[in-house]
Order: sequence, then C-alpha cells, then structure tokens
Amino acid sequence: MNDQDSHMDASEKLRRTFNRRYAIAIALLAAAVCASFALTFRISMLDTNRTIAFNLVSHQQTDSQRIAFLLSSLEYENDPTTIDTLTEELFMAVARMRSTHRVLIGQSAESERIARFIKPLQDIYGSGDISFDQRVNLFLEKASMIARYEKGTEEWEKSRRMRIEVIKQARDSILQPHTLMALILEAQAEKMNSIEKNLNIITWIATLALMGMITVLIFRPMIRTIFKSLREMEQAQITATAAEEEATKANESKSHFFQAASHELKTPLNAIVGMTDAIRDKSGEQLEVELEQITAASDHLLNLLNNILDTHRISEGRLSLDKREFELLEVVERPIKRIKALAEAKGLDFISRIEIEDGLMVEGDSQRLEQIVTNLVDNAVKFTPDGEVDVDARLIENVDGIEANFSLKVRDTGIGIPTEKLQALFDQNSSEGSMLERSGGLGVGLSLVRAIASSMGGSIDVSSSEGEGSTFHVSIPLHKAEETLRAEAERVVDHKETQKSSVEEVDDSEADHSEAAEPVSKPVRTAETESKLRVLIVDDNMANRMVADALVKPLGALTTMAADGRQAVDAAQEENFDIIFMDISMPVMDGVKATQLIRQGNGPNSSTPVIALTAHVGPGEWAGLGEVGFNDILNKPVRKEVIQRCIEKWVQRPVSVSGEAA
Repeated sequence: MNDQDSHMDASEKLRRTFNRRYAIAIALLAAAVCASFALTFRISMLDTNRTIAFNLVSHQQTDSQRIAFLLSSLEYENDPTTIDTLTEELFMAVARMRSTHRVLIGQSAESERIARFIKPLQDIYGSGDISFDQRVNLFLEKASMIARYEKGTEEWEKSRRMRIEVIKQARDSILQPHTLMALILEAQAEKMNSIEKNLNIITWIATLALMGMITVLIFRPMIRTIFKSLREMEQAQITATAAEEEATKANESKSHFFQAASHELKTPLNAIVGMTDAIRDKSGEQLEVELEQITAASDHLLNLLNNILDTHRISEGRLSLDKREFELLEVVERPIKRIKALAEAKGLDFISRIEIEDGLMVEGDSQRLEQIVTNLVDNAVKFTPDGEVDVDARLIENVDGIEANFSLKVRDTGIGIPTEKLQALFDQNSSEGSMLERSGGLGVGLSLVRAIASSMGGSIDVSSSEGEGSTFHVSIPLHKAEETLRAEAERVVDHKETQKSSVEEVDDSEADHSEAAEPVSKPVRTAETESKLRVLIVDDNMANRMVADALVKPLGALTTMAADGRQAVDAAQEENFDIIFMDISMPVMDGVKATQLIRQGNGPNSSTPVIALTAHVGPGEWAGLGEVGFNDILNKPVRKEVIQRCIEKWVQRPVSVSGEAA
C-alpha cells in the first residue's frame, strides 16, 4: 500500500469519524430542541387553559352585575319596547351565567379541559350552610322567574321584594366569592410564572451544558486537523446566538399580550365614557343617575386596567412616566367625587378638603397621579365598615413659586393595620396575600402607589392602629406649567397697576382701569373666522367616530369621517381642515403612515394640527410620534373637556360650547 492509498484511508477514516460524531451531535441537539419545544408547548397550553378559567370567573362577575342592572332598569322603565328588550337581555344574561356556572362546577364537557384550574374553586362552591353553588342556582332561578313576569301585573308587583333581594345578592353575596375566585386564579398564575422562569433557566443551563459537552467531546479533537469542523463550530455559535434572540422575543410576547389586551379593552371603554359625556347635558333626574353610574363604572374599570398594566410594568422594571401639562384640580377632584358617592352610599361620613387653585396647570403624569389618589381613597372606603373617611389634598408652594409639593392625606376609621404588618405593607407579594385574606387593612394597589410616587420623586408614609383606622400621606413634587407662571405674573402686574391707579385722578383712574381689564386671551372671532370649525375624525371603529363627533359638535364643529388612513389622506387632499384627530392602529393604512403622507408636499393640510387619538397604553408606545408629524397625543378614553382644551390649544381661535345637544 503506497502513501497515497494510506492518505486516502486516513482521510476516509477521518471522514467517517467526523460523520459519526457530527450525527451524534445533531441527534443530541435535536433532542434538546424537541424537549424544549415540548416543555414550551405544555406551558403554553397550561397558560391558555388558566386564562380560560380566569375569563369564565370574570364573566360570572360581569353577568351578575348585568342582571342587577337590567332588573334596576326594568324597575323604572315604562316604554313597552324597551321593557321587552331589557327582558330579553335579562333572559340571555341568566342563560350565560348558568352555562358558565356549570363549567366552573365541573358539570359540563368543557370542564375537563380546565379541571386542574377550577379544582381549587370547588371549596368555595361547597362552602357555607347553604353552599355557594346552591346560592348561585337559587339566584339564577329567581332572576329567571322575575324575567317571566310581565311588568304591571299582580305577579310583578308581588315580586318586588324578590327583585330587591336578587339585586342585593348580585352586588354582594354573588360578586364577592367570584372576586375571591379571580384572586385565587391570579395567585395560581403568579406561582406558575415563577415556575416557568425557573424552568427557562434550567433549560437554558442544560442547553449550554449540552453544547459545551458536544464542543469538548466531539468537535474540539478535530479542530486542529479539520478546518471544516472549525467552520461548523462557528456556525453552531451563530445558531446559538439566534436561538438566544428567539428566546428574548418569546419573553417579550407577554408584554405584547398586555398591550393588545389594553387596546381591545380601551376601545369599547372609550365609547362608554365618551357617549356618557356627550349626553350628560340632557335633562331628567333618572337619566343623570344612570349616567353617573355608567361613568363611575367606566372610571373604575379604567383604573383597574391601569393598575394591572402598571403592576406588570413594575415587575419588569419598565414603569415610565409621561410629562405633559394638566390641570391639577381636575385630576384630583375627579376620583374623589366618584368615590365620595360610593362612600355615602355605604353610610360613611366622607369629608374632603381640596385646597388647589382652580385652573392651576402643572407638568407631570396626570394619569399616574390620578391612580395614586384613586387607590388611596378607594382603599380607605373599602376597609372602613363604618365611621368616616377624611381626605385632605393641597398644593404647598416652595419659596421660588415655581416648584411645589402636592400633598394628599387620607385618614379613615376603618379596621386598621397590625403593627407587625406595617413594614411589609407596600411589598407587592405581601399586599396580594393580604388581599386574598381580605383582612388586616392592607388594600389593593399600595405597592403600585409607592412605585409611582417613588418614580415621580415623591414619598408615602403610613400610620395605623389596629381597630382604629389608618392615615396615609403621600407627597409628590410638581413643577408649575408655563401657562400658570405667566398667569401669576400677569396677576402681579395687574395688582401693581391697580394700586398705582388708586392714587391718580378719577378720569385717569377709570381709563387705566379700563386698559388693565382688557383680556389677554385669544382674539375674538371676526367675520372672516366666523365659519364653522372643520374637523377630520379618523378611526376604524364606528363607535369611536361617533364619540368624537358627539364631543366636537357642541363646539360648533363641522365634521368629516374617515374609517382608515387611506380615506384620511384622500379627504385631506380635497378639503382644508382646522384640526385632524387621527387613530394609530387601523387597517388598510395606519395613522402614522397617513400622517406622513398628509405632511408631504404642499397639500391643504400639510401644516394642519394632527392629534393622535390612541388606546396605546403608555408613554413608551408614544415615542417618535412627534417626529412623524403629530402635534399632540390624547389617550383613549378621552373626555369632553380634554377635547375642548386640545382644540383651544391648537386652533388659533376661541371655542365656545353651543346649545346643540351633545
């Protein structure tokens, strides 16, 4: 055998050895990938089933409240058509709730899929002298029986006590156990998230260990003799980097889910809040009561949604703040007024002192500040069975007159907090545990309040005595807006001019006074500017378009509607508008692309103010909108007064509310 044949045999041997080791390496990596995929798929299925169980419990809460609302509406409704509609909706709500109840107690074919998640709820359904299962069935049976009675008949009149009982049960004994179930499922989700993180770490370490073993035992002996092996190792490293990037994207999917959920929830919420504001000026005492209830429910839902999203952001270290001008009194007064009605309905003495100047504008995150006020005051009412709640809100100015501290003190005579629990009061895990127990005076959202206050450069303190009540004090530094500082400077000048004029002659004094009293607001409309305000409203949701139209019509506006970005661009090329309200997420063409096209060239609206009207959930999602041509951003759900202030800010002429119905 010559040297050439010997080299050929060695090369063939090396080739076979390489192929064998390469096949082993590929098999091990494939096994690791399959195991990782199977684990991820299993976890995903568990997450899906847990979400289904949570949604079913949430639907029970919603349907019970819907039944109470429909019964209350039937009590005061006299129109036969409306009564028929309400009765039909009542039957549907009862049927939905009964069907969902069967799933949750394990008496439906759908129960098998979520059996492991509803099993911990069975103790609640079986608890009590009369089990909660029986109470739910009795509640549904009574509601169904009432729905079959025709209003105005003797049976209807005799069922009055039953109707009152059903409404009370819906808002108390039916709602509270379902709320506890939701909290149990949330606790399960937290525990599962912790397990998932640990499994991800273990999988990652095992994958790294496997790759290290393959490198050392298979590829490394061949590096010095086979260049091809080195190239394959480099390719394996590139593959590993790509896999790590995919893992990072998978971790971000949870955040994307919360963002998508926020958008879907805030879209109908915008219709509720906006249409409520639009018809608020209509007459009728009962109408006003119903509107206030809708508004309160909408505000409460919005606050819960913000709490959930912000708690998630805090857990990921992503809590960010917006910095824009807002009227401080309005932000502080709105939640206090809403919760005051709830406190008085509960029989509590509600005392509120708000020492904040009307019209005072400050810079900061109004939504976060309102969350702080809402959570603290709502907690005080929730954990005060009887007695009083005292709220003191004021702005304490510093010496320079520019910086100030917002001070909020909330005192209650509720159940109080044990001394040993004060240290862990603001810890997120401790707060949630206590929330499940519904004892000890630890309310919802305290960890969120502390995180927001800290992010805004503020602080929160608490003092409490068990059985006697608690006092929370939060202090937030704020910076007065330029508009407020200018107004204060003008008042100082006016005051000096008034003092000067008092020592002059009467005729001169009157002239000076007339000159000093001249308003410094925007010019009054001339004949040239008397035409109607022209507004382009762009939103893919018809209800949202109707809301925006109803909010701007009383301001003397002539509106044009567009259902997507393409229609908006076409409309902007044909007509000159005073202001454009643009949704962001739309089919065909989104709001960002549409705004860019409107800004291009010398079209009639290339310089028209474009306002982003969006349901995206935070300042992080707003970054860069100004760079593509947006002038301002309004976050859904939007209020009537916010729309008016926005138009007054960007349209260079005054706006007044017309007598037209909203």
